[in-house]
Amino acid sequence: MYQKFFFNFFLALSLLFTGWPSVSAQSDDHLYGFLSDLQVTVKSGPSQLITELSSEGPTSEFNNQAGLSYGIEISKQLSRNWESGVEFGSTILRGKTDSPDFSAFGNHSSFTPPFSDPVFYRNRLLSSRAFVQFNGFWGQRDFLLLPFVRAGVGLLQYKSELRYNDGREDNFIFGKRVEDYKDAVMSTAVYNVSPGLRLSLTAKVKLMAAINLNLVNYDFLDVVHNYNKAGERVDAVGLYTDFWIGISVLFNNTGRYNANSISKKQIQSLPFYRPR
Repeated sequence: MYQKFFFNFFLALSLLFTGWPSVSAQSDDHLYGFLSDLQVTVKSGPSQLITELSSEGPTSEFNNQAGLSYGIEISKQLSRNWESGVEFGSTILRGKTDSPDFSAFGNHSSFTPPFSDPVFYRNRLLSSRAFVQFNGFWGQRDFLLLPFVRAGVGLLQYKSELRYNDGREDNFIFGKRVEDYKDAVMSTAVYNVSPGLRLSLTAKVKLMAAINLNLVNYDFLDVVHNYNKAGERVDAVGLYTDFWIGISVLFNNTGRYNANSISKKQIQSLPFYRPR
């Protein structure tokens, strides 16, 4: 089911990404084709697991700590307000507990028998996503604060490890794609919503800040599965966040969507416009 969904989604996105044929027909300039108004952004910032939610309620079996995330994205302006693109990134989630009390004790082979020694987890998530973004604008000059909101969907690949945190040499407990589980490859879908702001420094360069809220329909972000009191696996969703700071560069700028190309009449129609 996932394969068919992602195929259809990326196919639809690729049709959007090529730009509107009617626009290309309006000019012979090569800038009005596939390579026009492309924006490349590099970004980085802290990331953290927020919680895992199930029918048993929110679950947090660790003291979750900040990790590091970074990524690169390529997007195309489709109109003054709409943009679509793809992004690739890496996120590290981590946490620890000095007194483990996992619901997996006695229910999972790697957690039988239970243990009480301090442990930590580290989960590296490699992501590839497609997104659609709505851009707003404030003001009409070159230096602008540009709010946006983005929705996306993609695929996460996991490299996960749970280890003892007491200095012992053989500290590995459980994981994916590491040590005894190096052949255990796992991937899941991820959905995200990202409100943010861009600060336009020049016609081609912008600073970006955004909060990326990610939803995963699986209970493995902290590398420990969740069980109910009857010893049954519970269906849980994980929520984690990235705080992005980045810089964007616009290539082959046609000027069609520049904030300062908005007409005076359009600016005067804005609800917050005040004549000077």
